[in-house]
Amino acid sequence: MKNTQFSVELSVLEAVRLLKDSSFADLVDQDIREVGSNHLAILIFEKYFIRVHNRVSLVVIIDDFDGNSNIKAIASGGGRGVYSDFDWGASNSFEFSVEKLFKEYLDKNEE
Repeated sequence: MKNTQFSVELSVLEAVRLLKDSSFADLVDQDIREVGSNHLAILIFEKYFIRVHNRVSLVVIIDDFDGNSNIKAIASGGGRGVYSDFDWGASNSFEFSVEKLFKEYLDKNEE
């Protein structure tokens, strides 16, 4: 599966707060670690998509190890059947919803 990656002009903790305060999906679990003066956050979300009659999971990883707050969103589980990962675009839609949430905070230097 592909994934969505971008940088934002927020701290890791501010980005986590924005994700958690939004109602775009159900938060399943989270882990936030401090490494020196840097942070790493891993959040796992789930959302039911009618078009695939299935729940899709989304892992969001946020870190500031290179000085910027980098966000990576990876969706999975939308395929139906044992041998098919075709999900009618549910995974891409779920990943894009994260980028859309951070639209006004996207790092202008990244464009």
